Amino acid sequence: MWPDLALFQHTSDALAVIDGDRFVDVNPGALRMFGCGAPDHMLGYRLADFSPLQQVRGVLSAPTLAALAWRARQLGNQRFDWRCVGRTGRQFWIDVLLTRVPHEGRHLLCAAMREITARHDEQVAIYLALMATIAARSAMPG
Repeated sequence: MWPDLALFQHTSDALAVIDGDRFVDVNPGALRMFGCGAPDHMLGYRLADFSPLQQVRGVLSAPTLAALAWRARQLGNQRFDWRCVGRTGRQFWIDVLLTRVPHEGRHLLCAAMREITARHDEQVAIYLALMATIAARSAMPG
C-alpha cells in the first residue's frame, strides 16, 4: 500500500495498515516484532491473531481490540498497552497507537507499535516491591 514511503520501510518501529480488522500492509519492523519471515505471514491476519485469548485483567482480546479500533475511528486515534504472542510463541508487551487515516473514501487505521516488555516488567517489579513493603509494615506491631 505504501511500500515506497521511506519512513514506512526504514523505521525501526513496527507499522501496520489495518482495513476493517485485518493487516493489509506491514513494514519490516512489524515482521521482526511478530517473528514473521515474510509479509504473507501477517497480511490478512488481525492483531487479535497475535494476542492471547485473554489479556491480563481477564478481558477477551478480540472484542477489546474491536472496541479500541472503533474508538480510534471515532476520535482519530487511540493509544493502549497490549500483550501479544508472536509466531514463535514468544509473549511480549507493546505500546500501540492506532491512527485513523482517510484512504479512497474510507478510513483505515495505521498502527504504530513499539515493544515495551522491559518497561512493563520493571513496573510490575516496582509494584510487587511496594506491595511487599506495605504488607511488611502492616504486619509490624505498633
